[in-house]
Amino acid sequence: MNASRSTRLLWLLAIFMVGCGLVLGRRAERHVREVEARLDRLSGLSAALDGLQSAAARMDLARAELDALEQGRAPGLNTVLARSAPGLQWEDSRETYAEVSGNWGLRRREVVFNAAPVESVMTFVKEAELCRPPWRLESCMIRASDIPGTGHVVLSFESLERR
Repeated sequence: MNASRSTRLLWLLAIFMVGCGLVLGRRAERHVREVEARLDRLSGLSAALDGLQSAAARMDLARAELDALEQGRAPGLNTVLARSAPGLQWEDSRETYAEVSGNWGLRRREVVFNAAPVESVMTFVKEAELCRPPWRLESCMIRASDIPGTGHVVLSFESLERR
């Protein structure tokens, strides 16, 4: 009797241990899936951070290049226009300035030409973009006029400059 009781007890203990092993195995499997998902998410974040770090390095390089310039402000567009397309005059011009960070600001300038030779206007744009620090063409709208090769041109420039 004693032997059969201990055999039953061993079988019950064995079944209990197998049951505990299955439950722990299921939990471990679920935990592994959660950890895999978390690692996938973190690897995506790591890739995004790598991209941000390389962008920050490029920005630091650009800032160092701009800091190295003797002149912290792009030359006036009036000067660039007189140098690149003598005789060409714009009809209207608007300028705004916004502080960006520290001692840097963003200057925006919109100029409007009426019945202007498009080739001369594009020469002016090229010269403006070659300045140091450069003017960057943000937008350009050209509407044809009755005279071939001319048109109504609206240009928007921006320049990052040191105060």
